[in-house]
Amino acid sequence: MEIAVKLDIDEKTISQLSAESESNASMFVRIFCSELLQKISLETKEIYETVKKINIENPYGFPQ
Repeated sequence: MEIAVKLDIDEKTISQLSAESESNASMFVRIFCSELLQKISLETKEIYETVKKINIENPYGFPQ
């Protein structure tokens, strides 16, 4: 079974996830937060690489 969840993440949320992944008393919560942070990292890297490719193809940006 797969479940898809869409999250809107900002710096504050990442900071809270990071804190929980390090200090929460529940091992489940620590692992869950760590996995979320890893997925966020992968998605951010993918977006960065896509933007980098766009900038290489079109270094002058979009016309105004």
